[in-house]
Amino acid sequence: MEEEAKITVVQEGSTRKLGEGLKIESLHVSFLVVPDARYEGQVRKAAFKAPAWIKDLEPSAPSEGYLMEDGHFTVELMQDDRLKPGLSVTIQVTES
Repeated sequence: MEEEAKITVVQEGSTRKLGEGLKIESLHVSFLVVPDARYEGQVRKAAFKAPAWIKDLEPSAPSEGYLMEDGHFTVELMQDDRLKPGLSVTIQVTES
């Protein structure tokens, strides 16, 4: 089922160095399904559907989606200035 989720928190993540001069910075980004009450007490999987650019920021996305508990999930994404609290995304929610 497709759902709307919003970014609630964006925190600095890890920095990886790949050789000389190549540095990848990431962010820990927390999402909440709107409305979240529908998933209270449930564990599901969430995968990004839109916007398309967010999929390009997933360095190692799990093939079945991210673990979502009570409508909340947190992922590590490559740093991008578009990732801000309040940003709405479309996710695909499936049974875990």
